[in-house]
Amino acid sequence: MPTPQFTPGTWALTPSLDAHVWPRPVVISLDGDHTRTVAEVAYSPFMHDNAKLISAAKDLLVALQFVMTAHGEQLDTAFAQAQAAIDKATT
Repeated sequence: MPTPQFTPGTWALTPSLDAHVWPRPVVISLDGDHTRTVAEVAYSPFMHDNAKLISAAKDLLVALQFVMTAHGEQLDTAFAQAQAAIDKATT
């Protein structure tokens, strides 16, 4: 299975920076001095929950891959990483 490629950096939420657009969440990538837009979330009653899920998508995949390959003492770390990703998506 090929390794997926992602926009580099840590993904985070921010309000739309476009003053001409009704405020809505934007998922950005913070990579050193570079900030890139990963996704703009369309207006809906669920837009904030959708934005949290998108911002956590990369963390969720990495954590799930780690859980699937972890053994022994790695399991506690893998479960903690998975819980942190779930928290990012849901809180």
